[in-house]
Amino acid sequence: MQKKYFIFLLKEKTVTPQSLEEPCAEKMICEMLRQQFYISRIHIVAATSQEALEKYQKLTKYYTGELSSRVILC
Repeated sequence: MQKKYFIFLLKEKTVTPQSLEEPCAEKMICEMLRQQFYISRIHIVAATSQEALEKYQKLTKYYTGELSSRVILC
């Protein structure tokens, strides 16, 4: 299965993975930003959104604050 580039949209305790390869990604991201979501600095390469979310949760499990002022790609 081909790997995809995922960003994460956050709002309070909601974490939504979004693949940038999806045809409607631009519209989805814009709509979520209008709803006061923001884009995490952590970006993940994974085969599925479930895999991306699991990697994201593992990374953030040990770090409660922002990990860095730079984008982190895993």
